[in-house]
Amino acid sequence: MTDRLQRFSQKYAHICSLSSIGQSVEGRELWVMRITTNQTADEPGKPRFKYVGNIHGDEALSRQLSVYLIEYLLTQYGRDVRVTELVDRTDIYIMASMNPDGSERAVEGDCSGSSEGRENAKHYDLDKSFSDRDESFSKTSEDLPEVTAVMKWILEKKFVLSGSLHGGSVMATYPFDDGSSYATAELTADEAVFRHLAQTYTENHPIMRMDNPDCPDVPDKNLGDGIDMLTWAYHSTDTLAVNIGLSCELLPPEELLSEYWEKNYGALLHFIQQVHLFVRGMVTDGHSGKGIANATVVVEGSSHYVHTSSTGQYWRPLAPGSYHITASAPGYTPISASVRVLETRVEQVDFKLTRGTLSVEEGEQKDFEKLVEWLLAPGELDQLVRSLLPAQTLRYRTYRERSEFLRGLTLNFPRITRLYRYVVLKMCLYFLANTANHLIKVPLLCLFEYYLSCSVSCSCM
Repeated sequence: MTDRLQRFSQKYAHICSLSSIGQSVEGRELWVMRITTNQTADEPGKPRFKYVGNIHGDEALSRQLSVYLIEYLLTQYGRDVRVTELVDRTDIYIMASMNPDGSERAVEGDCSGSSEGRENAKHYDLDKSFSDRDESFSKTSEDLPEVTAVMKWILEKKFVLSGSLHGGSVMATYPFDDGSSYATAELTADEAVFRHLAQTYTENHPIMRMDNPDCPDVPDKNLGDGIDMLTWAYHSTDTLAVNIGLSCELLPPEELLSEYWEKNYGALLHFIQQVHLFVRGMVTDGHSGKGIANATVVVEGSSHYVHTSSTGQYWRPLAPGSYHITASAPGYTPISASVRVLETRVEQVDFKLTRGTLSVEEGEQKDFEKLVEWLLAPGELDQLVRSLLPAQTLRYRTYRERSEFLRGLTLNFPRITRLYRYVVLKMCLYFLANTANHLIKVPLLCLFEYYLSCSVSCSCM
């Protein structure tokens, strides 16, 4: 595979480049092929998209179809209208194998997922080894260098949309699609877009759209403890990701590879095209007109935040419907806008933010002092709670109400607060920090304990 990818990068250097984002436990390179025009710079207006294959080493079809897709995009550029448009307008990244060590031990023709090669060389399931904490990089580097490399890569590139390619099933799935109460609390506005993305692949696949893959009943290897890539990406990055099952078999015989390619390549291309739908725009300084980098764009009803690029651009996948969107940045006054999303066109929503009368540092200090004063004054905490939650008699609050209360704090104090989420036992636990990354210890830890969770004991020291 390495030799083939290197030949591609040399022959089609005008539209692709090959790089390694790290190494596996046994020292194999984690290759990523970038396919787009103008390889030397990030062009304005190009959203980033990625496919990741071979997360489980025994799911070799995902690796092979990834290589086929790379070859197809390169050879058909300038010949096929759809391919040419995708490469011209999209920054495409394809990682054919996230688990090269496991794939070396996989057995051809395996259908059950029982082969030795499913896990990495340290016997970890890579798809169940992601964490909601950036601090985990140092803890996972030795046993899970593949996961560490991919997490850093995703955080750096800020992909808009992603597909994780798997074997052992023929279906498209998304985070929390099991109907759990946690899913209901978390997805809200995003459940519709996830359903739309999964349906997009399904409708363009000849077997999936018949809803009759006829796969044998085998134990579901995707179940188990741990945070998977999709869940981590939803909580911790700008990326919306979908799992795509390519075949019932994990490592089918070579003579069937062309058949699986014919079944999947159209859907693979159509899924990439989805990165250009929905809502996009610019967040700029209202005075200078320059783009604001790393500004936050939030959709009401969603816990998934996206951030602007270095030039101030953002992309936000959304299903058809009406939405309320807010853009904010440190030192600026947040601005909101309503938008109607249609399936037939891209919606352009731009935000021009204006600075307050105080400097950024003065504004942050003033907001911090105001927040602490409110929380420490007798009776003010209850008043703040009532201002952010519906005026009702005191009672136990629902999970969603507690979550919305903390989100309300971040909207009222955007310059000094940041809401973090950790997943524990399929529940999302929140804590609040200021923008300088210092925890607001006394009042907010007590607030977390009293209003958010009765199952987690927090110290008020």
